[in-house]
Amino acid sequence: KNALGSGKFQKLGRIELWANRPHQACSQILRAFLQLEMQGRPVTLSALRSYCTDNLKVGGFDANYASMKTDAGNSYGKVFFDVGEVVDIWPEVRQETYLHFKEKPLSG
Repeated sequence: KNALGSGKFQKLGRIELWANRPHQACSQILRAFLQLEMQGRPVTLSALRSYCTDNLKVGGFDANYASMKTDAGNSYGKVFFDVGEVVDIWPEVRQETYLHFKEKPLSG
């Protein structure tokens, strides 16, 4: 069971908050991932970092991204996982992301 706020995705409720705060780093990183993914190729960490820092001017990308890979402590919550250099979103998080980020433009 991975219902909102329970199970192994304890901070899933933050996705809705980020969808409504387009200038927040987590929101921009997630939107950038979705934008890059629409190009039809796997999203690499270097491409995501470059897009976020160069195009969106996201400060502290590495720290924010790291905090979006775990539910531990004061982290932002488990959103991304890496397979080598390729970045992906957990299926449970993807569902929530599509629900809240649908048709909301990339802000940058």
